[in-house]
Amino acid sequence: MNSRQLDLPLVRSLWLLFAATCPLFAVSLLRLDAGFFLPVPLPLLVLGLIAAIHITTRLARRGGAEPQRDHPSRTTFLLILVGVLCFVLFVWQLYSAGKAKETSYALTEVQKIAVGMVCFLLLVAAFPRDERFLAKFFGVMIWAAAGLMAVLIYQYAVVFGSPYLGSGMDEASEQDKNQLAWNLAFLMPLAIAQISLSKKKALAAPPVCTLIVAWIYVGSRGGWLSATVGIFVAAAILASRDQKAMARLAAMFTGIAVLGLLGGWVLVQVLDVAPDYLASRLGSIDPASEQFGESTALRVELLRNAFDAFEASPVTGVGLTNVRKQGYVTHNDYVALLSETGVVGLALFLSVGAAVWQFVHPKRAEGGQPTMEPWALSGIRGSFVAMGISLLFINAWTTPAFWVFSGLVVSVGMTEPAEPLGDFFQPVSSGPFRQQRILIATHRPRSHL
Repeated sequence: MNSRQLDLPLVRSLWLLFAATCPLFAVSLLRLDAGFFLPVPLPLLVLGLIAAIHITTRLARRGGAEPQRDHPSRTTFLLILVGVLCFVLFVWQLYSAGKAKETSYALTEVQKIAVGMVCFLLLVAAFPRDERFLAKFFGVMIWAAAGLMAVLIYQYAVVFGSPYLGSGMDEASEQDKNQLAWNLAFLMPLAIAQISLSKKKALAAPPVCTLIVAWIYVGSRGGWLSATVGIFVAAAILASRDQKAMARLAAMFTGIAVLGLLGGWVLVQVLDVAPDYLASRLGSIDPASEQFGESTALRVELLRNAFDAFEASPVTGVGLTNVRKQGYVTHNDYVALLSETGVVGLALFLSVGAAVWQFVHPKRAEGGQPTMEPWALSGIRGSFVAMGISLLFINAWTTPAFWVFSGLVVSVGMTEPAEPLGDFFQPVSSGPFRQQRILIATHRPRSHL
C-alpha cells in the first residue's frame, strides 16, 4: 500500500471538514488573528493542512513509478491557460499596487488575492475526482451552511429583534451583510439542485428551507437578484438537456415558491420580524420610489467617481485601492477593476472567469451525448452565474472565498463520471442518464495533474 492510499481516508475527512467550515467565510466567527495579516478564516487553516499533506505525499512518491499520462487534452490546455491567466492577473495587481496612495492597504488586497489564488490552485490540484465524494462534500457544505444560518436567524430575530439578518454575533450590524448575501447567492442554486436530485425530499428540505429564510431575511437586493438568476440558469440548463424535465421544473419552482412563502410567514409570524424593512428594500428596486434615491445615492456617487478615474487612465488604471471615499468601495467589482487596474486588469479578470466557465461548459462525447450528469452540473453552473452577477453589487473578487468557490467550479468540471451522481446522500441506481453515462465513461480520456 503506497503513501497515497494510507492518507486517503484522512485527506477525504479533511476535505469534508473543509466543506463544513466553508460557510464561515460569510461571518467573522472562528478566525485566527495572525498579527501580521488579516484574521484567517478557519476553512483556510483546514486547506493549509490539506496542502501540507498533499505536498508531503507527492514528495514521498517522487522516487516511485510515475503515473501514466495521456496525451495533452482539452482539460490540460484549460489548466495551463487558467494558471497562466492567474499569474498574469496577479502580476498586474502588483503593478497596480505600486501606484496606490495607501501602499499598506493595497498590499493587503494583494495578499488576499495571493492567498485566494493559492487556494484555487490547491482545489484544482488536490480535490478528489469522485462524484460520490463530491455529493457528500456539497451535502455537508449545505447542511453546515443551514446550521450556521439557523443560529444567525435566531440571534438576529429572537435575541436582537433585528429587521434584517447580519453576520455579527455581538450586536445587530449591517456591516458585512452583503458578504453574507454573496455567499448565500452562491449556495442557493446548489441547494435547489440538492433537493431536485434527492430521492429523500424530506431529508433535503430542512437545509433548503433554512437557506431560503436566510436569503429573504438578509434583505440584500443584489443577493435576491443574483441567486434568482442563478436558479433560473440552472433550471434552463436542465430543461435543455432533459426532454422530460419540464414537469420536474414546474414542480421544483412551485416548491420553491411554497418554501419562500413559508419562509416569509415564519419570519413575520413566528420570529416576529417586522416586515417594513424587507418591504422597503423590495420597494427600493423601483427607481420612482423614495427609498431608491436614499439607498443608491452613495453608490451612484461612488460609481461616478470610478468612471471619472477610468477616464483619467483608461488602459492601466489609477492604481489599486485608489478609488475610495472615506473607506467606501464602489459596490461593483467590474467597475472597480476597470477604474483601478484599467482595461487590461478587467480583461484579465474576465478571461480567468471565461476559462473557469469552460470547465463546466456543456461537453459532449461521440454521438452528441452529454458526458456529465446534467443534474450534477446544473447547480454549480447556476452558482457560478449567481456569483458573477453578485459582483455587480459587491466587492468580493479579492477575497479567498471567491477563489475557493471558483476552484470548486473547476473541480466539478474535472470530476470523473464513473457513476451517476444521484442523491447528495445516496447514489441513484437507476435513471434516464445511467445507461448513457456508463457507456460514455469508457470513451472519456482521463487527465492527470
